[in-house]
Amino acid sequence: MAIKQLLDAIAYLEENKLSVYGKKIERQIFSKIMSVSKTEHVAGPDLLKINNDGSFFILIVDRYRIAYRETSKGLRILRISVIQDSSHVKAVK
Repeated sequence: MAIKQLLDAIAYLEENKLSVYGKKIERQIFSKIMSVSKTEHVAGPDLLKINNDGSFFILIVDRYRIAYRETSKGLRILRISVIQDSSHVKAVK
């Protein structure tokens, strides 16, 4: 589902003549996701997750919020969404 959300976001950008920006964001999102397993403290806890047991985190790339969960089997990307309220970006970073 998360990959579909990313592809939909990239398609939307391309349809609105923002394909260069779309490719840039796509690279940044994949780079940030790949860095999660290599470094600590890349992400913050998911403050929007009710009853977060400490395994739900978020990444912020530009205006995109990537929600993921760390499990014993690895990283699971749950959702990629656009941040509508820029004040939330500042609070999370």
